[in-house]
Amino acid sequence: MPDHTDRGLDSAADTALAPAPSHAPVDAARFTPGKLLAGRYRIIAPLGKGGMGEVYRADDIRLGQPVALKFLPAALASDSERLERLVDEVRIGRQISHPNVCRLYDIAEGEGHHFLVMEYVDGEDLASLLRRIGRLPGDKALEIARGLCAGLAAAHDKGVIHRDLKPANVMIDGRGHARIADFGLAALAISVAGADRSGTPSYMAPEQLSGEGASLRSDVFALGLVLREMLTGERMFEGKSLDAIRALHAQSKPLGISSSVKEVDPDMERLVLKCLSRDPRDRPASARAVLASLPGGDPLQAAVLAGETPSPEMVAAAAKVGDLTTRAAWTCLITALLGLLAITMMNGRALFRQAPLPKPPEALVDRARDVLARLGYPRPGADSAHGFMLDSRFIEDVRKRGSREAQAEILRRTRPGPYLFYYRESPRPLLSNSWSPAAPWEGPARIGRVLVNEPALLDPGMTRIVLDSRGRLVRFDAVPPAYRAEGAPAPEPDWPAVLTEAGFEPVSLRPGVSRWSLAVDADRRAAWDGPLAGQPDVPFHIEAAAWHGALVSFTMRGPWVQPPPAIDSGPSQVSVALVMMVALSLAVVAAAIVLARRNLRLGRGDRRGAWRLAVFAFASLIMANLFQADHTALPVNEYNLLVQIVSQGIYWALLVWLCYMALEPAVRRRWPETLISWNRLLAGRFRDPLLGRDILAGATSGMATALVFQYSDSIPPGLTLSTLTSPRYVAYYFCLAPSLGVAWAVTQLFLLYLLQSLTRRTWLARLLLFLCGLVTLLLAFGATSASIAPSAALAISVVAVLIRYGLVSFAMMWFTLQMLLRTPLTHDLSAWYAGPSFAVLGFFVVLLGFAFYNSLGGKPLFGKPLLED
Repeated sequence: MPDHTDRGLDSAADTALAPAPSHAPVDAARFTPGKLLAGRYRIIAPLGKGGMGEVYRADDIRLGQPVALKFLPAALASDSERLERLVDEVRIGRQISHPNVCRLYDIAEGEGHHFLVMEYVDGEDLASLLRRIGRLPGDKALEIARGLCAGLAAAHDKGVIHRDLKPANVMIDGRGHARIADFGLAALAISVAGADRSGTPSYMAPEQLSGEGASLRSDVFALGLVLREMLTGERMFEGKSLDAIRALHAQSKPLGISSSVKEVDPDMERLVLKCLSRDPRDRPASARAVLASLPGGDPLQAAVLAGETPSPEMVAAAAKVGDLTTRAAWTCLITALLGLLAITMMNGRALFRQAPLPKPPEALVDRARDVLARLGYPRPGADSAHGFMLDSRFIEDVRKRGSREAQAEILRRTRPGPYLFYYRESPRPLLSNSWSPAAPWEGPARIGRVLVNEPALLDPGMTRIVLDSRGRLVRFDAVPPAYRAEGAPAPEPDWPAVLTEAGFEPVSLRPGVSRWSLAVDADRRAAWDGPLAGQPDVPFHIEAAAWHGALVSFTMRGPWVQPPPAIDSGPSQVSVALVMMVALSLAVVAAAIVLARRNLRLGRGDRRGAWRLAVFAFASLIMANLFQADHTALPVNEYNLLVQIVSQGIYWALLVWLCYMALEPAVRRRWPETLISWNRLLAGRFRDPLLGRDILAGATSGMATALVFQYSDSIPPGLTLSTLTSPRYVAYYFCLAPSLGVAWAVTQLFLLYLLQSLTRRTWLARLLLFLCGLVTLLLAFGATSASIAPSAALAISVVAVLIRYGLVSFAMMWFTLQMLLRTPLTHDLSAWYAGPSFAVLGFFVVLLGFAFYNSLGGKPLFGKPLLED
């Protein structure tokens, strides 16, 4: 047990000068060996005696273990204040459980004596050790310093100030480990009175001596004195009175340790001098900050705990290596591969994927041209475009019908089904002169893409035909000539031929009334009602129109197509989600402008990293748009398209740069661990173990979220079937998704920073970030029962991955989710879209293998622990 000869302020003068050895003989011991107290504690021998009490070694005969018993001095045993202090020591000490702290078990009473029951440490106190050997060798001093800092940090984490840290209250046990003892003067930080001077004057901080009270930084000062004494073997402040010690503090300045000991680590010396700063604000904030700053510790953690902002280079060089054990790396890899397999096997579980998709786009293009020729448009146009669409109205109508098995059966046999294919021809090049709007979660607006309605049907000779997945006609539009000279009367349109192309039996239809307006001019119209061949239970309304005998419009509408409301019923849930996202985006951009301007003015921010990120965003978006745009052979139009693509790339890069410059210094100060792998990636350390670990974690999280989407049978917001149309759209998402993932990561991290700045509560900021994501996703989905699980899963993944693993992992999660939801995966090699599917699957297998290998940090693929198990 520790030496208890040093007392508090009640007898400051003598305790500061003459501490007794911890194992010095104790005169007039109160109890003799063999004495039994409280029916279970047998006295073995006295250990020490001081102003705060007497300490005996004893055996707990009930538990069969040695303990130490601490009694108040006999003269003070009836002092209610001293007794209350004994109770406080137990109450406070029991809050701290750490290997470097002597444990307090209980408070007991025997024969009218109150005493503490505490852990017995068989060893020597640090004061006695230093008197015996002088000073400690550098490596041993560093080892004991780590234990001291760890034990004191455990107390500080509980808000407990020791207030009497000194070598006499530090035990060195039989294994050479430091153990902090004697919390008799300890107190909770929030309860320390301003004028309190409890403690040993020689180890008090200047603010304690002046009556300003103690704090966590006062313990740090005492810790600095103990560390200095270990390294030099000399007590820094020696005085015969309290006034003398005050004078020493006022007159002397802490001398460098190297002035008396040459072989001291310079980093250790600087740390001790920082702990001994007169101004508490200049000291490390707590013992944990000192622990992180010890030589061989983590300078990143030390800077954060000290309230400093680490540099980007310090973040990249952080001590957090991140390599996984062989077992953990294999577990992550196998889990991710099984997740990828499960996603592939379950990809057909989604309700809309139950419909057949037998024909590839090339076959449907040939079928569309054949239908056009039969409808009187045999001459091919100068330009064409095609693509797949998803009829969400049809899917929502099917969801309302019976069990899932019944719904799947309806999708398999009902035409036209959820998959639609459009084909467009034009006598002039098809030019998309406007941006295709995109929801914020879909990324930047698409440029130069010819869609089913873009560009509009304006030029004479333009045609548009929509087929179902089997190649039957669903819709047709054509722009008639602008002028027709007088001639023979127009022939009667061949309505039966048109109806046959759509799969109707004309004899089974009854005449109807035209109810819908037309997008093109016509001089003759017709309408019918009735079922498709083989579907007698599904009524359709068909309308057709002709101009001078040539078909210009044909539309078939099932019962799931309802007329638009006559009066606007108000904003939809999706529009509300869009408004929320736009408002939130504008708020983030406005805040980013203010913060980025401030950081630039103050010289803060990782400008090099910001420019690299901006260049990456610019290049990836340009490449993506070059893949997805429909190009022409007209130089002027290609030039204009390129200007639009470059302009959007500059805007996107500027936005990413702005948000990064606004956010990065604050994140580097508050949560630098989220940027470690990111800074290593920017530094070109592609084989870094931490980078491999974060890629594994992000990909696995993205797969888990994708599985929830598939299992819940929900359609992701903004889902398109462009990857079915052409492999170049797969390349488009490969280029876009990483940039989108990084942008979303920066935005979400920025939002978390703003929320924490407003709420001042970390848990509340995280909760609000989750709720913002959940509400937005539910509104974007339409707030259906099927959307709750995937929305919650994605919102949880956003918060958890961002906080736990950081920027790189979040970007990888988003990239994985985008690619797996947008690509029609299949394990069927005979499927016509198997090529893009296996390309995406192969990419993820290679990526996971690369990340797995790097995460091992050079360890063998099959380490000994794995083989031995």
